Amino acid sequence: MIITFCGHSKIYQTCEISKWLDIILPSLIEGGAATFYLGGYGDFDSLAAAAVRRQGIPRRQRQRTAPCGKRS
Repeated sequence: MIITFCGHSKIYQTCEISKWLDIILPSLIEGGAATFYLGGYGDFDSLAAAAVRRQGIPRRQRQRTAPCGKRS
């Protein structure tokens, strides 16, 4: 199973979202998640990447996607 994280560039409740990611990720892994696509721009992308690293997911299973161009 492939998991893709996509979220907002600005987040103001980082603690709550980080806790939620730490709760949901073990369930996804137990359910067969083997590859994680992570964005490279913004607060949510950083939180998701940190949560995946905390779970000990090997680097080869973590794919970083290219961020979209900045919008004006």
